[in-house]
Amino acid sequence: LRADPSAEWPRFTCCRIVRDDGARYFGPFPSAPVVRAAKDFVEKRYGIRECEAIAPDEECHRHCLADVIRTCSAPCLGKVSQADYRARAAKWHNLFNPENGWIQCKNPDGSWKPFSYDWKEFMEASYKAYFWMVPYDLHGLIKAIGGKDAALARLDELFRDIDASPFEDWYAAGNEPSFHIPWIYNWAGRPDRTSEELRRILRELYYIGPAGVPGNDDMGTMGAWYVFTCLGLYPMVPGVGGFTLNTPVFDSATLHLPGGDLKINGGSENAIYTKSLKVNGKDWDKAWIDYADWIDGGELTYKTATKPTSWATTILPPEFM
Repeated sequence: LRADPSAEWPRFTCCRIVRDDGARYFGPFPSAPVVRAAKDFVEKRYGIRECEAIAPDEECHRHCLADVIRTCSAPCLGKVSQADYRARAAKWHNLFNPENGWIQCKNPDGSWKPFSYDWKEFMEASYKAYFWMVPYDLHGLIKAIGGKDAALARLDELFRDIDASPFEDWYAAGNEPSFHIPWIYNWAGRPDRTSEELRRILRELYYIGPAGVPGNDDMGTMGAWYVFTCLGLYPMVPGVGGFTLNTPVFDSATLHLPGGDLKINGGSENAIYTKSLKVNGKDWDKAWIDYADWIDGGELTYKTATKPTSWATTILPPEFM
């Protein structure tokens, strides 16, 4: 639902509702009764009370009522502290089933729904891809399934195939819900695996030609993913001014920023692993950089290697919860 923020009580000018039975409705709604019904349903299904369905990422567990969940925040915009938003973003735990270790949909009575490949449950991806849709709390997600070894095993299984359809249990390079997943290896202390899977995707699924991307470009999304990957910078956490890192493909690139140029040097098409990195002349041993570190320009200088190294295996990217 899209709200009119100027109204004393938001008037919803456009609505998309997906009911449990899969029925869809598009059109205008007059406001309060629909909002109350949506809030009641969200509270029963997700254990989330009014205005508590806040998350930094619109796609975070985009279940059948995710669009409605987001509107629960509308009456509270401007009245909720950052700490409150952070606590509410942690509500992903309500959809984590400790018995099987997966994110899972719930029935209105709070019981777990069987896994399904019907898009009523997980839109445009499988539950194994949507499991990783908690980019702002990856350390918490990894801890929930038993630690880094368990996360690595689950990621390796997902990457058995990199061109899966939304109805299959593997990585789907051709659609947005999976875009960020290769970089999650950085949070498990294995930036070498991030580089390996990114280069595999570039090598096998991108090429010069009319159909040279693995899916619908969606107004440039696939192309943007390609450029970020080749630069070695990826905006992993929506709303956060920072980027996770991978070995660049370009041997030299310059970004013209309002405060000055950012130069990225030392990338390689063949030496896909990072041996060392300097940021503005200082040693940098983590696969994360804040935007503040180069908002006024600067230089990232890589040394690369043809075999995995120990770079960024000890200092992990930050958590945001």
